[in-house]
Amino acid sequence: MNAKSKDALNLYYQWFGERARSLCGKPAVINKPSATHCAACGATGRLHSANGQAGTHSFCDVCVTVAGSYHGIKRPGRLGAGWAAVITPESAILSTGNEGSNGAFKGLPNTHVFNNTVQQALIKCILSPPEPPFMLVAFGNSSPTVCRQLRASYSKELIYISGASIQRVDAGTVRRCVSAINDANVPQSLLAAATSSVELMHNKQNRCMM
Repeated sequence: MNAKSKDALNLYYQWFGERARSLCGKPAVINKPSATHCAACGATGRLHSANGQAGTHSFCDVCVTVAGSYHGIKRPGRLGAGWAAVITPESAILSTGNEGSNGAFKGLPNTHVFNNTVQQALIKCILSPPEPPFMLVAFGNSSPTVCRQLRASYSKELIYISGASIQRVDAGTVRRCVSAINDANVPQSLLAAATSSVELMHNKQNRCMM
């Protein structure tokens, strides 16, 4: 694991490591007998079972919140597909499009849960990012992959989106383009037509490359 990934894990740990375990009121340390390393990031030390059963994979304090439910948090207690997070040293903002999932992490101190889709959360962060350092995560079903690919952003101009793959967004250029479109008072119908044309060409290009 490189230094940038370790920095991101440390930032993630502030909100979903010790705090999440304290929220449970239980340590839930149930290691698989043969487990010596976290199944996601490879860290050694205290390991947890993802679902409270010793026969499953074991994860560290950080990765268990992505990999599965903490023992003691009602389901859904995992940050999987449909969840996004903006994490700073001061707070964590979670978004999910499933209203029934909103209560899963509301008890964590300085953690705010909103009913937004992942796409809405990503767009909001790109257009109005917090002060660096921060981390933007789009969670998915492949938990170990997400755990290994956490990346912190240290600039408002260049933002990394952690997830199944690490995406790098030139957020400064995006904001300038949005500002120019707003200043030009481009009709929404024309803007929608142009956006559809770009998406159509992009999809055709991707199919040709397959």
